Amino acid sequence: MVIKKNSFFSLVLAVSIVLTFGTFKGLPLGLLAQNGWVVVSFLYLIFVYLLWIVKVKFILTAFELYVLSIIISVPFMSAFAASREFGQPIVYGLLAQRTLMLNLGALAIIWAYKLGFITLGIIQNTLVWLAWFTLLLYSSIWIFLDPAFFSELGSGFVGGGKSADYSFKFRSEFVIFGFLFYAFLAFRTRESRYWLMSLPFLLFIIVCIAGRSLILSVIVALLFFILRWSSFARLLTFLPKISLVTVLLVAALYISIPEMMASLGVKFSDAFAVVLTGEEGSDVSSNARISETLVAAPYILKNWLIGNGDISNQWGGGYEGVLGVYFYPSDIGIIGVLFMYGTLGLALFLVQFIFAVQYSARISSYGFHIPLGDACKGFLLFLVIHSFVTGKFAHYSQVSLVFIAILICITMHLRDVTRHKINRP
Repeated sequence: MVIKKNSFFSLVLAVSIVLTFGTFKGLPLGLLAQNGWVVVSFLYLIFVYLLWIVKVKFILTAFELYVLSIIISVPFMSAFAASREFGQPIVYGLLAQRTLMLNLGALAIIWAYKLGFITLGIIQNTLVWLAWFTLLLYSSIWIFLDPAFFSELGSGFVGGGKSADYSFKFRSEFVIFGFLFYAFLAFRTRESRYWLMSLPFLLFIIVCIAGRSLILSVIVALLFFILRWSSFARLLTFLPKISLVTVLLVAALYISIPEMMASLGVKFSDAFAVVLTGEEGSDVSSNARISETLVAAPYILKNWLIGNGDISNQWGGGYEGVLGVYFYPSDIGIIGVLFMYGTLGLALFLVQFIFAVQYSARISSYGFHIPLGDACKGFLLFLVIHSFVTGKFAHYSQVSLVFIAILICITMHLRDVTRHKINRP
């Protein structure tokens, strides 16, 4: 009975997280499913969470108040800003920010944990299962299907065309979590089998996703925690081993897929050239980011406090129709966040990482090493770094907030365990 109960809650949690993250939003009916989940989230807020607030006599944590403040204030601020600058009707501005309602997923996880519907074991098993499921699904799609055939589905699933080859656009949250989970577990336990289990995730990140900033962000997040957890003596033995394995892995990839690895190398060199010179090069995406930054700059200077808001794709032809040029704020990372939300909105979204640091420190203070906690910390650091060029901490704030909520659940678990030990006769 317990196994069936755990399996049921694991399934519910898995479906909820996938819909909250919008993992398959680019697939047929995926966007419809996510919009439906926005409605479900709103109903949860009205008929479940508000009743919970009344039950606990309106005593909320700072994190809960913070998430609610984002859900309530940001859509209205964005809608007002877009109406003032571009004349977009308020209702379109509010609907353009409807996915912020998905931030309730973070509060729902804490609520479900407090009520005993889910445990840390269920959360960890669900995320690990989702990591393997998406890895196998994405790998099968990448190997057996032609992205050009799906090009009409929209930019959410396939990118490229015109001046670039078509390629699948995979949402990588679970794959990255899976890699960090097993890599950190391998480092903590010194068991080689966990390094082997992390390898398929790493290969997928390098070969199939092949995003320059993403690969660098993952590597930096991994190395940061490995260096932090290492003694000097262990580093002397670990670094030569990892360096040798890295060289062998890169050599094997160059031998097996030379054209793809050469293309990835060219992408990195082009990106560095664009950053260092500020001039357009041969890389299309880097050039587009330069032109989009030039478009955003005067609007940022003009409306530096609350930004210019979010333009709905259903009004005036979206950003391209209103501005007259190709432009998407998510392409230019933190600059795009400034364009949409201004310094006030940027500061509000950055506050989430204060909570991340706070609860990470609390977990460390207990002296326990929990694989789920290590992976969540690593993922959040990856997200901070990667957000400089993607702005995901704002555009997909539900992802980071869910992982922070899991850290909060871990601190509650460790607090209860510690109290039990103290009170035990």
